[in-house]
Amino acid sequence: MPGVVPGPPVGGVMPGAIPAGAIPPGGMQGMPGAMPGAMPGAMPGTMPGAMPGGMAMPAALPGMMPTAMAAGMPGMVLGNMQAVAGSPPRPAGGPERQDEAPSLLGPHVSDEHAESTSRVPPDYEVDPDARYAGTVDFYSKLKGYGFIEVGDKSALPEERIFVQWRNIDSKDRFPFLVKGLEVEFGIMKWRDSSRRGQVSLRAKNVTLPGGSSVHLQDEIDAAKKQFIGSQEGRYTGNLKFFNPKAGYGYITVDPGFSVEGVSIPTELRVERSEVNAGGKQPQWMQNLAVEFGIWMTSRGVPKAYNVTLPGGAALTQSALENRQALGGQTYRGEVQMWNWKQGWGFIKADASVALPPHVQGKLTQQTQTAQQKAASKGRTGSDEELLYVRRTDIAPGVKLQKGSQVMFQIYVDDKGVGAFEVQTI
Repeated sequence: MPGVVPGPPVGGVMPGAIPAGAIPPGGMQGMPGAMPGAMPGAMPGTMPGAMPGGMAMPAALPGMMPTAMAAGMPGMVLGNMQAVAGSPPRPAGGPERQDEAPSLLGPHVSDEHAESTSRVPPDYEVDPDARYAGTVDFYSKLKGYGFIEVGDKSALPEERIFVQWRNIDSKDRFPFLVKGLEVEFGIMKWRDSSRRGQVSLRAKNVTLPGGSSVHLQDEIDAAKKQFIGSQEGRYTGNLKFFNPKAGYGYITVDPGFSVEGVSIPTELRVERSEVNAGGKQPQWMQNLAVEFGIWMTSRGVPKAYNVTLPGGAALTQSALENRQALGGQTYRGEVQMWNWKQGWGFIKADASVALPPHVQGKLTQQTQTAQQKAASKGRTGSDEELLYVRRTDIAPGVKLQKGSQVMFQIYVDDKGVGAFEVQTI
């Protein structure tokens, strides 16, 4: 980690150790996608604590549990607390409703591919309804992005266009593409604040030719994974926790399952890539009844596979919080606060359009609950009735800040009232 001088491991010096201050801002070559202050091992599908470049980790680094390492699950330090097997490292910060960590695969493009993005002038005109054909030239499921080679070379300024997993229309539990796959897509402009506001083009709403959703996971898993029982076999248990920032969690398996010749474990680790969140970023979850399969790693370690709610429903925000969208009506308002690091904020609805009575009642109750919780902590809560908004409920390519004028739709859930399909005006 940048700026950290590790103590020497037992038995000698860590191979490839780098002196403090020697890592340049933005990461190193060899740490693709690393961001300043970010741990490169905390990407979807990777094991937290893994060393970059495939480097073997010494057997006794300070702060790690030897027993956990023997099982292939090293402990890792998150902030001021250590995450060990079965111990939930809860993300900190945010208001009472803040219940999700920021995505580790945000809009940042790593330096090794930054020059490959299709830069355009700020006034470049995009047809929001146009569709283009192309072939996936490169895609990394680990990093969550890739490039599509455009079929008609004269249609766009560059022959390749950047695509991020968020913009793939997919039925897979974690959206991804594979090299050589023929696809169809739209385009959008993206302003990169980390590169002095440079504007580039990105693919959006990526589908298979004809508009059908991308669905690759099951076929690939059948060819590459070994399962306890079968790929379709399902077990039940309790999700002790899942931490989206760390990218893993643990499940306690319900007793009573048996497979001839195989011992069913009592506890399983689940990686981010096996949490079926309906193609979205999974959120923080704890003490939740779930259903899953079991697969074996190449080292013979059993892990949870395709984790869902009982009955097979995806672990989406809507399902977990009983979200009910109010169809049809579009509202206007102003962003009162936006925490871009954590990916949440609040919107003040325009008073010119009255909310439905049951929604207004929910909003008033939500505000009163927030005031009571603030008072219990010795603080004064705001009496403004504000709608909650998450990054996942913002239209692709839209960036919010305090004062932004927006259009949106409204939903109600167990916690109150929120905005979705948020777009700037």
